[in-house]
Order: sequence, then C-alpha cells, then structure tokens
Amino acid sequence: PEKTDGEILRGLDHLQRSTAGTNCMHESFWKDDASVYTRPWFAWANSAYGELILYLLRTRPHLVLHETPPPTVRERKRETKAR
Repeated sequence: PEKTDGEILRGLDHLQRSTAGTNCMHESFWKDDASVYTRPWFAWANSAYGELILYLLRTRPHLVLHETPPPTVRERKRETKAR
C-alpha cells in the first residue's frame, strides 16, 4: 500500500536524525546513539538517499520543499460547494 505523507515525513526525520550531525548516511549506527556509527562516509547509502529525495521531488514535492500540498478531491468539492 502507498505510504501517507505523514509516514514518509517520519521516515525522512528518522534518516536525518541518524546522521549524527554529519548530514551523511552511515553504513550502520548504534540504536541508542546515532553518533556511534561504523563508517563516516557510505556512498551507497548517500546515493540511495539522494535518489529518494529526487523521487519525492517528482512525486510529492511539497514534502521536500515544505510547500502546502495540493488540495485533495474532497477539499476541492468542499470549496466548490462553499462558493
């Protein structure tokens, strides 16, 4: 099933918090302390993260650019009725 915006944002937040302030993905990190990790640079994980961001820019740009998402069909119907 397709993930909701909230699920995707929670996942992105988890990934960003796991960088230990380096803004790079690590091969692995200790579950209780993200500053304890195995490699300071892991190109494969950084590339996968970059691909994720590019995918989100194409499919859900509002999640990455922090824009207001487009209105849902239900919201558009409500706006039409209100007029």
